[in-house]
Amino acid sequence: MSEEKKDESPPAAGPPALPDGVMAFFLSDSHAQKLGMKTGVGIVDLVPMATFNKDVYLKEIAELGFMCPFEPVEKQLKECPLEEFLVLTDIESVHGEMFLLYYGAEAIKNLTEKASREAAAAKAEEERLAAEAEAARIAEEARKNAVYVDEPLKPQVYVSETAEATHAEVDELTIKLNRPLISFSIGRPFKSCNKPVSFGDKELDSGIVASQKTRVPEFDMQRMERDTAVQAADAGKDGCSQTAWNRPVNKTTQYQPEKIITPSNVPESDDVDISSVANMLKGSIGKVEAALQQNETVNIFTDAMANVGDDDGTIGSKMENQLKELRNFTDLDFSKGKSLACIDWHPTTKGVVGVSVCKTMSFDERVEVSGQVDVAYVIIWEFTEWIKPQLVLQSPHETFTFKFNPTMPNLVCGGCYSGQAIMWDLNEAMGEIERKKQDKKSKDDGDDDDDEERPIVQHSAMSHIDTSHKRMVADMAWLPPESQVNHRGQILAEEHLDGKTYQFMTIAGDGQALIWDIRYIDIAAGKLLHIAKGVKGGGKDKGKEVGKVPWLPVFRMNVKRLEGWLAKDHNRPCVSLEKSPFFGDIILTVSDWNFHIWKLGQLKPVFVSPNSTNYLTGGRWSPTRPGMLFISKEDGCVDVWDFTDSSYRPSATLMTTPSRITSMEFLTGKTASGKQQLLAIGDVVGSLHVFQVPRNLMKGGASEKNTIDNFFNREINRMATSESRMQAREEEYEAKKKEAVRLEDEKKLELL
Repeated sequence: MSEEKKDESPPAAGPPALPDGVMAFFLSDSHAQKLGMKTGVGIVDLVPMATFNKDVYLKEIAELGFMCPFEPVEKQLKECPLEEFLVLTDIESVHGEMFLLYYGAEAIKNLTEKASREAAAAKAEEERLAAEAEAARIAEEARKNAVYVDEPLKPQVYVSETAEATHAEVDELTIKLNRPLISFSIGRPFKSCNKPVSFGDKELDSGIVASQKTRVPEFDMQRMERDTAVQAADAGKDGCSQTAWNRPVNKTTQYQPEKIITPSNVPESDDVDISSVANMLKGSIGKVEAALQQNETVNIFTDAMANVGDDDGTIGSKMENQLKELRNFTDLDFSKGKSLACIDWHPTTKGVVGVSVCKTMSFDERVEVSGQVDVAYVIIWEFTEWIKPQLVLQSPHETFTFKFNPTMPNLVCGGCYSGQAIMWDLNEAMGEIERKKQDKKSKDDGDDDDDEERPIVQHSAMSHIDTSHKRMVADMAWLPPESQVNHRGQILAEEHLDGKTYQFMTIAGDGQALIWDIRYIDIAAGKLLHIAKGVKGGGKDKGKEVGKVPWLPVFRMNVKRLEGWLAKDHNRPCVSLEKSPFFGDIILTVSDWNFHIWKLGQLKPVFVSPNSTNYLTGGRWSPTRPGMLFISKEDGCVDVWDFTDSSYRPSATLMTTPSRITSMEFLTGKTASGKQQLLAIGDVVGSLHVFQVPRNLMKGGASEKNTIDNFFNREINRMATSESRMQAREEEYEAKKKEAVRLEDEKKLELL
C-alpha cells in the first residue's frame, strides 16, 4: 500500500492587508467616466485620487439603489465620520481591485498628510532645479560678459602646513638616481700617434677584397633590459646570394668556306640534286605569306607582359612613382580662386566628374557675411571639354558634399552649409545638350561654340530649414538599392524594393543623422504607406495643387544616443573617414597631423602614424591594393603609404599641385578600367587635376590581402600584450606604493 504524500509547499502569498478604514471595491469604466475620474480613453487613464460628498451619494443610493456606483459600499459610507470620503486609484490592482475607498478618519488623515508631503517634496525639488538652472544661466552670462585684465603675475609666499609636508613635496619633485652614472674614456696609444700614413691606388678589376666581421670580447657592452614600445613592420628575412663571375676571354672561330656549295666551286660535270630544297620552299610559301600579313595587322613591338600582374610589385624609383596629369579643369567664372570641397565621379558615364565650389573664408569672415543672399555652384566637367563645363548646378547655399544617384545618375543630391538637403534633376538639361549636339552634327558648319554659355540648372527640391540639420552637412551617402528604411528606422522587406536607390543619409555637427527619400511627394500624398504616413494637404486635391509639399526626413537618429562601438579618436577634429574596400571592419581616420587605422570593436587604433611635417587634409584607400593609402597634405603633396614596404614612413611622396589640397577621389565602379587608375584632386584655388596613377602603385601582389590581414592581426595582438603588461606594471607600482606607506607607518610608530 502506497502512502499518500502530503503537499508541503508553502501557501501562496495573498494581497497585502489594508489598513483600518480602507476597502477595495469595483467601479466600472462608465461609472468612472461619470464621476470624472477618467483622463483618456485607456483603461488606466485615471486620476490618482478624488474626493466625494458622503451625504450626496447616500441620498443617491436611497433614490437609485444599485444604479448608484457606490451602492456596494453603502455600509462603509454610513460609517464614515467625515463629510467627504476619498477614492484612491490602484492601477496595478495590488489588492484585487483598481479602486480603494477611504472612509475611516484616521486612514483619510494619513493619506492626505502623505499626499501633502509628496507635493511639498515635488515643489521643493522643482524649486531646486529652477534655482540651479538660474545659477547656471547667471554663471554663463558672467562668463560671456567677463572682462579679462592682462596683469603681470605676482609671486606669492609659499605656505605649507608643516615642515614635513614641505620636505615630502620637495622630495617627490626631486629626481633620484637608482644607479651611479656610467662614464667612458676613449683614447688611443701614444705610440700610434704622428705616424706616417701612405695610401695607394688599386685597380677595380684586380680582384674583390672582403672585410669580414671580427668579434672583440674586450669591447662587449653590458646593457640593461628595458621596455620600449616600437611599431612592428612586416616580418622580414635576411638573405644573400653570390652571382657567378667569369674572367672575360677573347675567342675566335674559323670555318672553312670550301665546305659551302657555291656555283663557283661546283664542277660542271657533277649533277647536284636540289629538288628537295625546292619542294621545301614551295611548301613553306603559304605559311611565310600568312606570317608576313599578320605582322602588318598586329603591332609586334608592344609589350606582351604589360597587363600581367606583378607578384613582387613594390615601390620603384622616383621616376616610376610620378603621377601623370591627364586633365586640368578651371572655370574663370565659377571656380577660380575658390576651393573645391567635394569631388564625385559619374557612376555610368566615362569621363564625367563633378566638383562643388565653395568660398575660401575663415569662420570670422563667414560671420560678417552671414544673412546675406548669395549663390553657390556645383560644376560638372567632361573630359572632351577643356574650357567650358558641361553643366552648372546652382544652389542658394554652399554645398560641401554631393553625390550622383548610383542607379539614376541624372539625380544629384547634396548637403548645404545651412544644414539643408538639396536635389537637382538633370534630365531636361542633358536632353537639351544632346539636341544641340545633334543639330551641330547635322549642320556641320564647323563653328566654334566656345562662347556658348552652358545651362545653369536650378534645384528641383530643397528641405525646410526647420526640419533639417542645425549645422553644416559634413557628409552624405546613398543607401544601397537593397536597403530602404521606413519612418520607424526599420529595414523594408524585399517585396517593396525595385532595384533602384531612393534614399540617402546625411550627418552634421549637430549630432544627428537624417535619412531622406527623393519620393517625398508620393510619401506626402499617401502612396507609400510602407515608408511613412501621408501629410495632410500633401499632393493634389481635385486636380488643383494645395501648396508646395515640404521635403521632410524619413527617419532621424541622434548619434550621441546610439548604442554600440564607441572609441576616442584624435585630439583634433577628423578631416577624413573612409572604410577599407577590402576589409569591412577596417576604418581610416585622418586628423591634422597624423592618421589612425581602426578595427571595429577595438578601443585603441590598430596603427598610429607618426606626425607629419605639414597639415593633413584628407585620405583615401587604394581601390586596387589592400595595403596602400593616399594621404593629401596642405603643401600640395600626396604621401603614399605601402604597408607591404614600410610602416614607419611613407613609401613615396608625390607632387600634385602647388596649392593646398582640399578634396581627393578615385574613379571606382563600372566606369573604372583595369588598365588605368584615375585620381581626381581639387585644390584651394579652384583647379581640378585628374592624374593617372603609376602601374607599380596600382598593381599589387597576389597575396597582398593576406599579408595586410596578418599585419592587422599582429598589431591587435601587440596591443593586447602591451595593455596586459601595462596593467601588470600598474599593479606592481600600486603594491610597491602600499608597501612604502606601510614601512613609513611602522617607522613613525617606532619613533613614537
